[in-house]
Amino acid sequence: MGIALILGIVLLGGCLITGGCYYWFNKKRMHTLKTRRICLLASVCLFILFIFIPFGFIQIEAGEMAVVKKFGQVKETKTAGLYFRNILFVEYQIYDLKTQQVLITNPVYTKDAQVCDTQLLVQYRVVENKSENIAVEFGRMEVHLDRIVKVAQEKTEVVLTSLTAMELIESRATLSNLIKTEMQLLEAQYYITILNVVLVDISFSTNFEDAVERKMQEQIAVERAEARLSVAELEKQIIVVQANAEAEALKILQEAWEVLTSEIRELMLRQLAIEKWDGKMPDTVVGSDFFELLFGSLGK
Repeated sequence: MGIALILGIVLLGGCLITGGCYYWFNKKRMHTLKTRRICLLASVCLFILFIFIPFGFIQIEAGEMAVVKKFGQVKETKTAGLYFRNILFVEYQIYDLKTQQVLITNPVYTKDAQVCDTQLLVQYRVVENKSENIAVEFGRMEVHLDRIVKVAQEKTEVVLTSLTAMELIESRATLSNLIKTEMQLLEAQYYITILNVVLVDISFSTNFEDAVERKMQEQIAVERAEARLSVAELEKQIIVVQANAEAEALKILQEAWEVLTSEIRELMLRQLAIEKWDGKMPDTVVGSDFFELLFGSLGK
């Protein structure tokens, strides 16, 4: 584009100079009429060249493609580079082949008639060899983009209107893939490749969100109550198990005690008495049963 700028400056400068000469010569009646006319003609020609030549150059950047139209009809496509065209008859429509990203907002009614506002981020890329098809069917890139936005809105409605509000909340993580799958069905029709679809935000009315929050709090309260009941029931079961175990142990101990001989029982009682005795002599002793139990009779 530097060439176009230089040529523009040169032609505009020449136009101003020759035009100025014509004005000065004509005002002062200098030179012949033919010379003045030559200056005027040169100024007009340079101005026409200034209009056509600098503005006739067009730069196509990397990652872009131009569809060349002559008298409104598609003739060919051009890749990256510097080109010159006749601006009266030839039009270059530039199509960006790089990844495009568009954020789409759309109000949607759910299956249970709840209104939700959605924000959908769509990333797509135009199929490179389909630029001519886009130019013929859609005209300009802006029209093509507008159709993609409408398709994204329609497919978002298809997915979201099939679910209730609570189902949307519960399955939010899968909604983006569902919408992407729906949009991919139309890739061939719009000559694009869908790269990614993200449901950035989905919001309901304040009343609905308050109702959901109350329901969640009620659910949490119910779960906590159920948990407390479960703990109490478990504690009861533990007490019953412990009581049964103690009863069973007492029964086994009683049965074992009954099969022991009197001598073994006496020895065991003496051993138990020794273990429990703190070594202090009682202040008052009635009879000799305690000492006989503790130490046995002296004759034994």
